[in-house]
Amino acid sequence: MEMEKTDSVWTVKYPKGRKSLAVDYDTYNLLQELCEIEHRSKIDQLRFLIENRHQQLSDKVATG
Repeated sequence: MEMEKTDSVWTVKYPKGRKSLAVDYDTYNLLQELCEIEHRSKIDQLRFLIENRHQQLSDKVATG
């Protein structure tokens, strides 16, 4: 992921392509509910959840 600045605005530049991910039906439905509640797309919701959890674990490892 790269950051790019244009006209004083930073934007995220993602590499081309994506990876597919299969989840079971129940998990998909839970994700859909979260998306509706938080007004996010599925990819944005997954990114949000993963980045937050990654940060929590990184902080935990850093503090011992």
